[in-house]
Amino acid sequence: DWWWVGPGQWASTRDGGTTWTTPAGIDVQQPLPGTLQIVDRLHAWLIGNLRSRSVLEATADGGRHWRLVPLPARP
Repeated sequence: DWWWVGPGQWASTRDGGTTWTTPAGIDVQQPLPGTLQIVDRLHAWLIGNLRSRSVLEATADGGRHWRLVPLPARP
């Protein structure tokens, strides 16, 4: 299984990249390279930029749905 995350969307494959799901939207405008952290088959974290600020996205259902995790404001 593989996941691809790009500006504002993500997709996945279960057959080594032969076929991919239709890209779905996420709130991250620009993901930061290397920040997708897959914990297990259901949970993952992603850091990116949204309207010029860093954001954290999380999934608990294998990437079907993503939620924005509030981060503290920069001092």
